[in-house]
Amino acid sequence: GQRLSQTLQRGGATSLKGRGFPTRKQLDAQLDEYMSLSRSRLDKQLEDYMSMSRRRLDEELDEYMMMAGQSLED
Repeated sequence: GQRLSQTLQRGGATSLKGRGFPTRKQLDAQLDEYMSLSRSRLDKQLEDYMSMSRRRLDEELDEYMMMAGQSLED
């Protein structure tokens, strides 16, 4: 995410030096791009996390069921 912010800063700086402030439209476009990038990355991270959590929960549940079964057998 650092490279993107640097790019945004550089773009903002050049447009400030060039013809004054960047237009609202330019800022909105940059923001949209940034948000869509962030959202897709967040979605992927969330998917990874969910699949990991589900797998870990399944394992813990299996262990718990085994332990419960053993304690019942005692």
